[in-house]
Amino acid sequence: MAVNMTVHSSDKSSGSVSVKIYDESGNTLATGTGSAGSAFQFKVDKPKLWSPASPTLYNLTVTLGDDTVGAYTGFRTIEKGTVDGITRHLLNGEVLFAFGTLE
Repeated sequence: MAVNMTVHSSDKSSGSVSVKIYDESGNTLATGTGSAGSAFQFKVDKPKLWSPASPTLYNLTVTLGDDTVGAYTGFRTIEKGTVDGITRHLLNGEVLFAFGTLE
């Protein structure tokens, strides 16, 4: 799965950025590098996809210079598709029925 990321710094520097994503055991699953203020991309091989039935989240760190920030993320695809002639929302390629109104 491709990860697209842009890291912004408070001082608008363009220093080197390192991103690490960890699996549930704390092992490094994927890494990416780029420059602050610019988009960069890296791949995560076969992540467990987030869904309401399986809300898998991954810890990550973002390092810029001497600063490191921890966060978490989930991987999923969201798109629209035609199922039985009706346009539907798809989460991870499957029909997702949204309960309630969305505003």
